[in-house]
Amino acid sequence: MKIGNREFDTLHHTYVVGILNVTPDSFSDGGKWNTIDNALYHVERMIDEGMDIVDIGGESTRPGYVQISDEEEIKRVVPVIEALKARFDVPVSLDTYKSKVAEAGILAGADLINDIWGLKYDGTMARVIAKSGLPCCLMHNRSVAGKGDFGYVDFMQDMAADLAQTLQIAAKAGISKDKIILDPGVGFGKSYENNLEVINCLEELKVLGCPVLLGCSRKSVIGLTLDLPADQRVEGTLVTTVFGVIKGCSFVRVHDVKENVRAIRMAEAILGRVEKGFTKTRIPMKNIFATSPVSRSQAKQVCNRLEKFKEVVLDFEGIKWMGQGFAHQLFVVFASDHPDIELVPINMNEDLTKMYRHVTQ
Repeated sequence: MKIGNREFDTLHHTYVVGILNVTPDSFSDGGKWNTIDNALYHVERMIDEGMDIVDIGGESTRPGYVQISDEEEIKRVVPVIEALKARFDVPVSLDTYKSKVAEAGILAGADLINDIWGLKYDGTMARVIAKSGLPCCLMHNRSVAGKGDFGYVDFMQDMAADLAQTLQIAAKAGISKDKIILDPGVGFGKSYENNLEVINCLEELKVLGCPVLLGCSRKSVIGLTLDLPADQRVEGTLVTTVFGVIKGCSFVRVHDVKENVRAIRMAEAILGRVEKGFTKTRIPMKNIFATSPVSRSQAKQVCNRLEKFKEVVLDFEGIKWMGQGFAHQLFVVFASDHPDIELVPINMNEDLTKMYRHVTQ
């Protein structure tokens, strides 16, 4: 699946979607990132930590939220989208269920539309997405029929049927199925027990034939289980992320990028995903030849072990002067022998950045 200028191997890897709420009232981080400078700072940090896609939300959809106007939501998200597209090379998702906001976001450069109502709230949304040709993430949701009653008879079957209806709406509007990600909607239109059940039964959604995104980060299902406030739910979130990897989810949407990236790497290593088509890896440079420069032949040995990957992230966190020799050799090897592998350096100091630009240009 292509999102923005990146190809995503949704069959063999779980990617991290980082949350950027530019709202004053989101349940977990409202008010932290709702200025351009703060948003740019946070996105840069999430990119450095391994984020694959950033998801921008301009309206809080926490329980009991107050809906804002289309104009207010556009005012919040469009300048941020434009700023991110100008500064970073990362796919940008826009979290909205309103077609006018989606249109404005698409014009500003959004690469994906994330609709928490699965095309069922705004009758124009499907046509807007289809016209744009962009991929979309369509979430399962239900209105409350009565107090705590969502009208389920057989929860998993009913949820799958609801998502099948969403796919029918998409197909009728002309949205290609290969551009659709499905989200089971943990925390939306479900009881506490329903939320636990869907996390445990994620593999049942494979019958619908679309990649699945799991979004449990800091949500109430974790808070209710562990009796913890939103800012203390990282460990609970990591458990759901590992479940997502095991169950075959292609994406997880999270607040805490670094911790979730590490959890995914560990889970995928245990599952042997690297040998089955895993296309991206990250090398902590401080753990490899950290105390002395290395020869070209030594660097080549490292590179030869990376030929199975399409993208290699070199993490220079903690590397200072002594790492520069290894960096130079590795850049030369990749530039000359592996032009098909994308090299992505992060956490580089100024000297290393200059060296990288010199070697790769």
